Parts: sequence; C-alpha cells; structure tokens
Amino acid sequence: MGLIGDNNPVSPKAWARLIPMLLARDRYGRFLGPAFSVMHHFAGPYAGSAWAFCGIEHPDLTKVPPFQSLLAQVVRHLLDSVYLHSLKPSLWCYREGETAEISVKVRNDGVATKTVTVRMEVFPMPEPLRTGDGIVVGERTVMLAPNKEATVTMQWQIGAKGKGGKGEGKAAVYAVRARIVGGNLLLEAAKGRERQSANIIPPIGGEIWSGFCVWDEKVFRQAKPIAWRDNALCEWDNGEWRPRFWLGTNQTGVLFAPEATWENPLQWEWEFSLIR
Repeated sequence: MGLIGDNNPVSPKAWARLIPMLLARDRYGRFLGPAFSVMHHFAGPYAGSAWAFCGIEHPDLTKVPPFQSLLAQVVRHLLDSVYLHSLKPSLWCYREGETAEISVKVRNDGVATKTVTVRMEVFPMPEPLRTGDGIVVGERTVMLAPNKEATVTMQWQIGAKGKGGKGEGKAAVYAVRARIVGGNLLLEAAKGRERQSANIIPPIGGEIWSGFCVWDEKVFRQAKPIAWRDNALCEWDNGEWRPRFWLGTNQTGVLFAPEATWENPLQWEWEFSLIR
C-alpha cells in the first residue's frame, strides 16, 4: 500500500494516485489488497515522480513470465507518465432532473508533449456493484506539455439518455468512469495493434472510477429502522427492537473532505460488499 496524501485524519490533502496492478487473495479467495502497484505524485513533496513497488518477497515474482510481461508494461508507462486523477462529481447526491457536473484531471509527467482524448461515462447501478449500459456524457481532447495538467469537466442531467439516445439513467447509485480513448498516447500504447473503437483498452492510469447517488424515497422506506433502546443500539426486526453488536471504524471527517476523491459512493458500495 502507499500513502496518497498528507495523512490528515479530518481534511487530508491529496498528493498521489495509487493504481493497483496486481491484486492478492488468500487461499479462500478473500481479498487481501494490492500486491503490485504504481503510484503517481501530482502534488506534495514528491510531485512529478512516479513509483512502482511490490510487497511480495517470496516467491520471486520477477521469475514468473506473466509478471515479467506486466513489469515491462509498467516500465513503459512510467516513462510516459500520463494519467488521470481526482475524478469527482460536484455532489455525492442529486435529485432527478438536476445537473451533475463531473470533472477529472489529466496529467503529463513525461518528457514529451502528449495529446489525450478523455471520455466520460455514467453507469446506472440497479443492484450493488452491477452496472447497466453505459451512458456517454462526452469527450474532450487536450494537449499537455511536460509536467502540466488540465481539468476536463462535463455535465449530465440526471436521468437523461446518452449520446444517440442510448442508455437509461434510472438508479439510486451511479458509477462514473473517465478514461483515455484517443490521442498520440493511446496510439503509442497500442504498439501497432489494431483496435476497435468499441473495445478501447486504456493505458495504465488511463481509467478512473467514482460515483454518486440519486435521492430515492423508496430506498429510504426499504431501510431497517435503528434506534437507541434500553442502553443499546437496536434494529427493528420482526416487529420488535433487537439489540445488535455493531462493528466499525471511525473515519472522522475524511469521508467528506473536498480533496479526498477516493472516498465516494461507488467506493463505499464496494467496501460494504466486503462486509461479512
């Protein structure tokens, strides 16, 4: 793992983007975390630097052919050092018909000027971690000199269809994806391979996710009530209040810090799915 900010527990400053390249699981299939990662520093004391690191010493992954191939891709990416970071909607919750403003930063820490096309999409999530058809919000092309970044901002009316009338925006939670879909960076990453526009493989760091909610009274009515009863936190279950033993961690104000873009409804949805 890597520290991506100043570690302030209330209002942290964002310094870096962590990009897991290899995920580890135990013998039961349980998620353990990243085993090999790339980290780009866009601010702070290491601004402009790019790191790759692995926490596994045994077995030696550098002797495993698939890892060798992955490592070669990572080295090529570190030389380019063009990536997306800080994807965020203007709000975490909207009402039907309101306009969401979504922004992402695209940065070039390499040594050559790059042209990059960024596409923004939203995906309704009718069920936890299950997305419907993507709705293309739009595309923007920017030219980036070395050690420069640009902010790409697009707007989408909640519930509207995408370009060409595709997709339906009807869900309580939406995933948002920004990705690099064109420009000379993508052509260099392709290394001469043919690509279909409908099946674009973004370069490392060229895809980033976030999310937001849409106010839905039906969702609130489906929730189980909780209340403090007889000196215990209770849940309403089968017509009576039942005391429950609640486990959790205190995240303080970091959940709502303006720069903590890694905290968002999509991330929370994923974390809830890991609860057993």
